Amino acid sequence: MALGYPISRAQIANYESGRKKTLDIAELIILAAALGVPPVALLYPELPDGEVEVLPGWTATSWDALTWFTGTVVSSHTNSRVAWGLSEGAQLVDAVRKRRDLMLRLPALQARAEATSADDRVLREAALLEVSTVRDEIHRLSAVIQTVGGVLNNAPTEDGSGGAWSAQ
Repeated sequence: MALGYPISRAQIANYESGRKKTLDIAELIILAAALGVPPVALLYPELPDGEVEVLPGWTATSWDALTWFTGTVVSSHTNSRVAWGLSEGAQLVDAVRKRRDLMLRLPALQARAEATSADDRVLREAALLEVSTVRDEIHRLSAVIQTVGGVLNNAPTEDGSGGAWSAQ
């Protein structure tokens, strides 16, 4: 399948033999797509516990390297020369991820609240409180995202939705 970026058989042979030591980002992404794997899995093989060199002279497990690279979690790696999770960039990724998870969860919470019988006042109030809490957290995370330099095309609406993306 053609993926829009030509990589010759000779280039692949050079990667496999180790004659070519580096890949540019476009090559990495195309090779990952051709192999049907996430690009980060090519960067950090032998998940989860294989050792990789994250920076020159600094190793970590593949999982710790992957989570640092993707901004997924603050690493527990004790020999870190990088302040994982402390930068505004890490705060941005964390806030975006949490906000997106809540936005995906909100419609089900709203449906559950609406489906709860008005006769069961306690359950209905608990469901409505959960919806309200999630909406508030979405708004708080949106403010964090904007404060640390993130861009929101669509601010959350009153129902907590918004910020959706589409293909160009």
